[in-house]
Amino acid sequence: MTLSIALVERPKARKQNEDRGPRLGRSGQQTLPAAQRDAFDDGRLTIISPFANGEKRITAELAHQRNRFVAALADEVIFAFISSGGRLSRVAEEVTAWGVKRRILHR
Repeated sequence: MTLSIALVERPKARKQNEDRGPRLGRSGQQTLPAAQRDAFDDGRLTIISPFANGEKRITAELAHQRNRFVAALADEVIFAFISSGGRLSRVAEEVTAWGVKRRILHR
């Protein structure tokens, strides 16, 4: 089985009334969209995190650590968008050094 991961520099804005299903994660603050919730309930989706439950807020450094963690687990990393000189460009360089296959869709 191949594990492919897609990393994007900036997440798209969420709709305020969007149903995200049951709450998961830190203090019940995170939720899953219905399709992912169904996959989680069926055992087709595993949620992993390098962070303890005590983390209260996502910082740029924590996001960088998360991206490195997930990329290290992958057989292939797909970068949807990378800013020149941004943190994901550094992750892309590390992924190459690790020998992990990578694709960049847009710079």
